[in-house]
Amino acid sequence: MSSSRALSTRFDALTAVGDTKGSMFSREIRREAQEALNFYGFDTGVPDGIFGTQTQITIRNFQTSKGGQITGEFSRATMGLLLQSYRTDRDKIRPTLVASGVRKLWKTQFPK
Repeated sequence: MSSSRALSTRFDALTAVGDTKGSMFSREIRREAQEALNFYGFDTGVPDGIFGTQTQITIRNFQTSKGGQITGEFSRATMGLLLQSYRTDRDKIRPTLVASGVRKLWKTQFPK
C-alpha cells in the first residue's frame, strides 16, 4: 500500500473539528508537520516551523483531500494522527533510502 493511500485510510474516520491556530504547537512540532505534509506530497516549501500563508494553503489542500473540515489549521487530533502516520511511514522507507544512498555512493567512489 502506498504511503499516501495508507495515510488516507487512517484519516478517513477523522474529521477535524475545533481546529485552532498552529501556535498551540511548538515550533519543532510545526516543522515536523511541514515535513510530513511534504512527505505525503503536499508542498509546504522548506520546513521552518512557521505556519505562514504557504503552509495554511497546504493544510487546506490536505484537509480537502481527506474530506474534513477545511480550516487551514490543525486540531490536536489531526496533528497527532498526521505525525504518527508520518513517523511510521518514514521509518518504514528509511532503510531503503539509506541502502540506495550507500549503493550510489559506492558506485561513485569505486567505479568499475
